[in-house]
Amino acid sequence: MLVPAITAAAGIAAADGVNLLNPGAAKVYDDEARDFGIKPMDRLQTAEKIDSPTPLSIPGGKVITTGEVANLASGSAWIFDVFTCIAPYYPPLPDAYVWNYAATPGTFDDTVQSNVAEMLAKMTKGNKAFPIVFYCAGPHCWLGYNAALRAIHAGYRNVYWYRGGAEAWRIYSASSGE
Repeated sequence: MLVPAITAAAGIAAADGVNLLNPGAAKVYDDEARDFGIKPMDRLQTAEKIDSPTPLSIPGGKVITTGEVANLASGSAWIFDVFTCIAPYYPPLPDAYVWNYAATPGTFDDTVQSNVAEMLAKMTKGNKAFPIVFYCAGPHCWLGYNAALRAIHAGYRNVYWYRGGAEAWRIYSASSGE
């Protein structure tokens, strides 16, 4: 189920190839850039390992930092929080939609995958180049990774995984007064 945490600018269309990565905004918080020696994988993480260390990259997608997320213009990307319903003590990022269903472990041939593809098609109005950001708790959480992989396997080309997630955002918010 998709629950709007804060209303996003749904009608704003992004151009193909929108570059969200602002080199001047690449500041990192907490352990979001820490290398745990985990290799990226092109399959969904299982439920048993969902709260284990994550890799530094994601096949077919891009990693986005806290500084970059903080500098996103409203409506320039869809931001999906796939964690807050599970752990409500982390408030969602501004303009984020809570959508934990998208992070469900399984396969790219399951009904979750077809439902994710259908919802993304509606939200992006079929624009597979529209930037999409997924995040969860932080670098010890695979939920955002799983959701990003589902979007990538649905054919989306500008998929961002915010590895720092809720933990890094909480530190950033406390230091910046957000």
